[in-house]
Amino acid sequence: MTRAFFSSFFGGKKIFRLKPAAAVASARRAGTMTAIDTINRFFTWGEMPIISSTYWNVIYGTNAKEALEDLEGLKTMSILAKNMAWFLKIKELSLKEGIPLPQPTK
Repeated sequence: MTRAFFSSFFGGKKIFRLKPAAAVASARRAGTMTAIDTINRFFTWGEMPIISSTYWNVIYGTNAKEALEDLEGLKTMSILAKNMAWFLKIKELSLKEGIPLPQPTK
C-alpha cells in the first residue's frame, strides 16, 4: 500500500482520489485496531471517502470457519457491504444527473 499510495500521491496522478474505500481486518485476537487505523490513513491521504459500518470493521477467528462463527463481526460486515453498495449507487446516480465530482485544488 505504501508504494501504491505514495507513488500515486507524489507522482501527481492521484489515482485513488474520490474512490470509496473500507478498511477491514481479520485476526485471531488482537492487532485489528492498529491495522484499521493504518489503512484508513492511506485512504485519507488519497482523498478517498471512507465507508464505515456500525462498529469497527473487524471479524475474529483463527481461520475462515471460526470467522463465520463471529456473529457480531458478520453483522458488521453485512452492514458495511450495504453502506458501500449505497454509496456506489449514489455516486453513479449523481454523475448521471450531471453533478460533477469536486475538482482537486492545486
